[in-house]
Amino acid sequence: MYICYVDESGDAGTFDICDVNLNPLFVITGLIINHASLVKLTHDFLKIKSRFFPKRFAPPMFPLDGIKEEIKGNILRKHLRGRDKRSYQQSIGYIDACIRLLKENDVKLLGKALVKALGKKNSDEAFYGRGMMHIYQHFNSFLELKQELGFVIADGRRPSQNEKTTHVIFTQLHKSSGNSYQRIVEIPVYGQSNNFAMLQMADMICSAVVFPMLMDVYGNYLSESGNKHISPQYSSVRSRYKPDVKNMQYRYQDSLGVWRGGLMISDGTGMNRNTSMLFK
Repeated sequence: MYICYVDESGDAGTFDICDVNLNPLFVITGLIINHASLVKLTHDFLKIKSRFFPKRFAPPMFPLDGIKEEIKGNILRKHLRGRDKRSYQQSIGYIDACIRLLKENDVKLLGKALVKALGKKNSDEAFYGRGMMHIYQHFNSFLELKQELGFVIADGRRPSQNEKTTHVIFTQLHKSSGNSYQRIVEIPVYGQSNNFAMLQMADMICSAVVFPMLMDVYGNYLSESGNKHISPQYSSVRSRYKPDVKNMQYRYQDSLGVWRGGLMISDGTGMNRNTSMLFK
């Protein structure tokens, strides 16, 4: 059995270049993990958290209670672009250790990113739904290769958002013409990230690694805008992590020899930039 843990960063709201607070991206990623590795992964992850953030996990906190104290990806990303050298080194060390742990356990990555067009109204329901279907489709292909079954756990959103996306997947699983994802046993389940170690890992990868890498490549046209999500520091983040992210992707060739899976970029700006630019 394999489990895919899904999280997202950013939003699908309309992007106005004049508003420096608006987010130019919406990213959804999934980490594919062998359930047999979960216990060791979880305990090793808790040790990493307490090693890099000892004050937050000091006694009288019990070791397993450390799962409830999250190191949020958006805070790590803030430290990566900040001027505090101590916070930067602490965050980089933490991310390095987490990625090393994921690589040691052969964790695979899928995802989809929307680079927003200026002034265009986007649909959170549509993009998150398409992103989840991208993950389901290629997770199912991974399971076919492994001849295994799988399950999807996503970070909880508002109930109305969860319901809409879940119903889309439900119709794909139970349509009269047959199940589109025969290796995935159920619709996605939504959990609270402060109870799931691997949702916290998914948040870290999505928000603190993939998001800044994407901003370095696909957000560079905003460099003079003053947008708060732009940072020259993200170039070093991309240089540091692009080999790991590239190798963590689950990619495969279909029957026509076309490469599928991995991270997919939907560039709404009209500049037609493809995914390969992320790893150059």
